[in-house]
This record gives sequence, structure tokens and C-alpha cells, in this order.
Amino acid sequence: MKTIKLTQGQQFGRWTVLSRAATRLMGGKSVSYWICQCKCGTLKEVKQSGLLANETRSCGCLQRESASRQFKDITGQRFGRLIVIQRSERKSCREWLWECVCDCGNVIETAGSRLRNATSRSCGCLQKEWASNFAKHLIAENITHGLSSTPEYAAYANAKDRCINSNNQSWKDYGGRGIEFRFASFEQFIAHIGRKPSSDFSLDRIDNDSHYMIGNVQWSTESQQKWNRRIPKRRQSGFSSVSGLKGVTPKGRQWQVAICFDGELKYLGSFNSKIEAARKYDATVIEHFGPAACTNESLGLLPARVVA
Repeated sequence: MKTIKLTQGQQFGRWTVLSRAATRLMGGKSVSYWICQCKCGTLKEVKQSGLLANETRSCGCLQRESASRQFKDITGQRFGRLIVIQRSERKSCREWLWECVCDCGNVIETAGSRLRNATSRSCGCLQKEWASNFAKHLIAENITHGLSSTPEYAAYANAKDRCINSNNQSWKDYGGRGIEFRFASFEQFIAHIGRKPSSDFSLDRIDNDSHYMIGNVQWSTESQQKWNRRIPKRRQSGFSSVSGLKGVTPKGRQWQVAICFDGELKYLGSFNSKIEAARKYDATVIEHFGPAACTNESLGLLPARVVA
């Protein structure tokens, strides 16, 4: 095999070769490394094959600078009822979150993409107002026809049919396994869940092993629903997660808690005890969706608390 020799002073992107580093044994083969200095001043041992194949061009500063140029500061801009205060220190799905104040006074964090595509237009108060007014309009006008033309009613009717019609092709995954449709009317349904944000959203249950009912339904995108899919029976361990508890997954030697709320998967922290993690999930669900929400305790997966 022909030996390729680098020389001091050669440049590869932002790297400048200084001297040869110790050869390393990787997978039974000798791999050549060189001590290089980046244009920003960083010193690092770099693999020779990476330099020659142009796989590495800097210590990482080039990528950071590129990302910085693409970053757009939206501080002070208004999106619906939201005014951006500042960029948060947290990310969601590798995207920076922004701290916003709503016209009603509530402060929330949401992704920039959700602001730009108008998915997030308020802290949630706009959706609640629309749902309440729409439901009142239906009741006041005693509307009993024409509802089948709305996407909200189509979602309501299809979900109900999956639960009560044994001839429905999806019956086995819904009514056939005990899933019930507990909304008494479309008015009750729309007053609770609100208007569909866009055509990218569809009806989803927060707890896939529980019913269509208050506190357990939301509008979600396809990617968001991937986080909430029911695990096949052959992979279940008493419930729809590895832990056997809703919202709790193992992370190293701890148990991580997450909840999907307002279209985003939010991590609530990690705990040493699986029971402690489940309690945290239950408390958060009740805080967001009310006392009727589906929790680990209400599903019989945790013992009821004893009140002194």
C-alpha cells in the first residue's frame, strides 16, 4: 500500500498540519493521526484519512459560525397574541425555544418554527375562546345539520365510529380492545379540544390505552403522534412503555418523565425511583388537563395515595 506523507504547514480547510501524532490501533489496524491547529487557535489530534477525504475542515467553529449566520433574532416581534421576549436557554428537537408573553399576560416557551407557521398564536387562550364561542353558537342556533363538512366534526364522527361500530375496519384497535367514546355530544367535544390548528393535525389520545374523553384528547401532528403510539402486545410489559407506567422510560440508572403538551414533547426530569417518576407524571397531567385526566394511579398502575 502506498504511504501518504503529510508535511508541516499543509492546510486542509481551517486545519494547519503541525506534526505527526502517535499512531493508534483501531479495529486491528494502525490509524495515523496528526497534530493540527485550527484557524481559531484550537489544537487537536486529527485522523489523517479525515483530512485527506475532506471529512473534517475545522474543530467545529466553522459549523458554529454557519449556524450563527442562519440564526434569526425575533425578539420583540409579534405573532398573533404572542410577543417574543427573548430566546430561551432550552431547545426542543434541536430547535431553540423562545420565551413569549401573551396579550392575556401568560408567559410561555415555544419553538420559532411554530411561531413562523402560525401554529402558536397564543398561550392557549385563543383556542379556548374560539372553542367556547363556537360551542355556544351551536347550542344557541340549535344547529343539527351541515356539521359533517367540518374537519373537526369528521374527526369526532370517525373516532366515535371506531369505538361503537364493529364493522369499522379499525374496530379491533379501538372498540374491540375496550376503548370507549365518552363525549356526549359534538358541542362538548369541540368546547374541550378546540379548533384544529391546521390540516397537518389529527385527533390523538394522550394515553393510547385509555378512552376518548375529557383530558385525554388533543390535536397532534404525525411526528408528534409517533411518540405516543401503542406498543404491540408482544412488546408490552403490562402497559404501553418499557417501564410499565405511562410517561416513564428508563434512562441509564434513572427513570425519565415526559409529557406531550401544546404540541411539544416536554421532559419533566429524571428520578431514581420509578414510582416517584410516575407520581411526577400524574401531577403534571392533572395540572394541565384537570382532575379527570388519565393518570397512572387512575389506571390502577400505582397504589392510591393514603390521605392522613
